[in-house]
Amino acid sequence: MKTITINLTPEIQELCKNLREQDNLATKLPQYIVQTKERLYHYDDGSGDYVWVDNDFNEADDKKEEELNDQDDFGLSEENYKEGWNKVYFKDIWHNKQPFFTKVAAQRYIDCNGHNLGGRENCRIYVESGYRNREWEMVREFFMKLDAAKE
Repeated sequence: MKTITINLTPEIQELCKNLREQDNLATKLPQYIVQTKERLYHYDDGSGDYVWVDNDFNEADDKKEEELNDQDDFGLSEENYKEGWNKVYFKDIWHNKQPFFTKVAAQRYIDCNGHNLGGRENCRIYVESGYRNREWEMVREFFMKLDAAKE
């Protein structure tokens, strides 16, 4: 077996350290996936989650939502009716955007790029497993060995 010398950049050193020290969230070979939310609206369900939207499909803030919920059983006030408020049911669909070896890298991606993903409030970090993904496992093991060899 051939021996090579590698100078680890600070970024690679940080990756190796984070791989070794992070909480794997009870997941073998975790992949931290940044996901974005797409909200699908529909009128006819009558069950599940709902929001109040105006004519321009702007969602009501918490205070307005409370006011509309209080009126809902008795019919909306004339003002709210004219503003076009409707109770709309929805389903949130999550789409994978980027995979990361570490949770800290995934969070860093959201922090610097969340505005391009529909806002940070529409992002989350979801953990999947790289189990039986031999490429993922080999690369992860390589970084772990680099870190161990350094010490």
